[in-house]
Amino acid sequence: MAQLLKVHGSMNHFFLLDQSQFDTPLPAGTLVDLTKSITAKDGLLDGADGLLVVSPDEHTAGRMTVINADGTYAKMCGNGLRTVSRYLAEQTGETEFVVQTAETALRVHQSADLAKGVPAFGVEISPVSFKASDLPFAQLGHDEIIDQVLPEIHPSFKFTAIAVPNPHLIAFVSEDELNGEAIGDIGKRLNAPNPYFPEGVNVTFAAIMGP
Repeated sequence: MAQLLKVHGSMNHFFLLDQSQFDTPLPAGTLVDLTKSITAKDGLLDGADGLLVVSPDEHTAGRMTVINADGTYAKMCGNGLRTVSRYLAEQTGETEFVVQTAETALRVHQSADLAKGVPAFGVEISPVSFKASDLPFAQLGHDEIIDQVLPEIHPSFKFTAIAVPNPHLIAFVSEDELNGEAIGDIGKRLNAPNPYFPEGVNVTFAAIMGP
């Protein structure tokens, strides 16, 4: 019987599957089908945001593969990496090690507990880039997007595009705008087929509450 864990990092929910429990690792197609089945809202344990696949790696403590709920692969996920770090720390007894991701090997370490019995982990986030080719983005008239209005996306929001290394588009907005309908519409539009972010993008909106 295979063991599947339900985990979360900052309320970003995942299932975690350790491939080392199998004599033969599950093929990519099977992992994608499994992800789509168990992460649906009516799926296993109310679903999840994706599947974290942990595999043995010759040069690091383990390899993390991130499969989104729609079956696509993500280059990286910081919250996912922290949950994988905790899992590998419990398996190995180590508190500082390296995890291989799709793009690069990243350093991780155990930090001070968040609360009694709640261990915390800090992870390296790299490589970081603002370049269009690294996100990628296109047809927006810029080589980099840093605190700029993009009329193709919204008439007044100022966006920053950054790869960490998975693509993110970030805008600081007012609290009213944060509770409005525009942000949801933008997120749906940019994660459907579009001419601006061909691989999709994590769209984040934030309101500054105070100094």
